[in-house]
Amino acid sequence: MSAGYYLARRGVRTLLIDAFDPPHREGSHHGEPRLIRHAYSGDPVYTEMAVRAHRLWNEVEDMTGTKLLVQSGVLNMADSGVYSFKERMAAAKGQLARCERLDAAGIRERWPELHIPENFEALYEPDAGYLRSEECVRAYRKLALSCGVTLLTTPWYGK
Repeated sequence: MSAGYYLARRGVRTLLIDAFDPPHREGSHHGEPRLIRHAYSGDPVYTEMAVRAHRLWNEVEDMTGTKLLVQSGVLNMADSGVYSFKERMAAAKGQLARCERLDAAGIRERWPELHIPENFEALYEPDAGYLRSEECVRAYRKLALSCGVTLLTTPWYGK
């Protein structure tokens, strides 16, 4: 739906084909929720894309008047002897994505209900959260159709 919308918005004549009527229970978009975070390790382009995606979700919310992104914050924890959040912190700072690195004491102070080993650390992203997946598909469908996208949902396979 989103690809169809962005193509049509650029003036490309677009046909979307789905065996069912999206959103539906037969696709990878089915169910709730989908995590969205900003800090990724590896190529910095992943963090850049995540930050851009967040901005685009906010735009879609504004255009459709639908709440899609819930900024609940995301806490990632790991054994510091096995995994370090150092690379993800650096990537986030490069994109101005807010995040905090916490040791076990800092985690327990902020979330006293968590009982974690002393060797754990965490990366907390206060602006991260989750997407309401099926509402996202509905919102992009509305936008795509308003831009002239043709959506074919007749069961076309197996005939």
